[in-house]
Amino acid sequence: MTLVTSPQSTEEWFRSRVERAQKSVVVAAPYVGKVLGTLLRLRHKKVQARVVTSLRLSEVLSGSTDIGAICELAESRVQIQSIPHLHAKIYLIDEEEVLVTSANPTHSGWRSNLEVGLAAQDSSIAQQILQTLEGAQPYPWSTQQLRRYAQWAAERRLPRVRVPVEVPIEALQVAFAGWLRLTIQGVARLPEEFTLAQAYQQLLPLAAQAYPNNRHPKDKIRQQLQGLRDLGLLEFLAPGRYRRVKALEPLL
Repeated sequence: MTLVTSPQSTEEWFRSRVERAQKSVVVAAPYVGKVLGTLLRLRHKKVQARVVTSLRLSEVLSGSTDIGAICELAESRVQIQSIPHLHAKIYLIDEEEVLVTSANPTHSGWRSNLEVGLAAQDSSIAQQILQTLEGAQPYPWSTQQLRRYAQWAAERRLPRVRVPVEVPIEALQVAFAGWLRLTIQGVARLPEEFTLAQAYQQLLPLAAQAYPNNRHPKDKIRQQLQGLRDLGLLEFLAPGRYRRVKALEPLL
């Protein structure tokens, strides 16, 4: 194992690995900045890149999450996924080399803060980390979704506050398109606590009307419920049971 620290060596460690990557680069971190996009653009065209981050509404509206930087990543052929309550900072190269660190891929995480991590060339550890990420059921974001989200959030930017802020789920319908908007419309009509069966009852008719050729609407609905979870708008109480969140959590 190798010690990798910021501001001394984290950025350079990642830069050198991206430049020589052969297959894939995966970054998981709750916050990302434009510095990440700068380095990911150095990868070979055949190398796939994926960023797993947090896109919770409270953090986007407060500016804690740089949604603009995330949009730029998506526009440069980087797959964007989200996981709620993500705190780990992980850099994976070719599913063989891994850096686990305290450093977010941001200007402060790489160039200002004192951060410490350990790097290892170990495919077994890399695979276990990838399995852990997949087990959290990350929600995939399209470039179009991210652009609409960013535009909507820019018009409603909130200060960092210490009390909950009311954002009715209905108000989010204009922020998104496609299946996510359809799911928001249906969930807004459900009780505060509801079951997956109730969600199907409400959403399947809407899906049949909007997407008559889709052969797996239940799969899509479950995926969109995960998206609302990742936005911080749904709580998963138990398998098949959900609660709508009335207000955004405090931004501390």
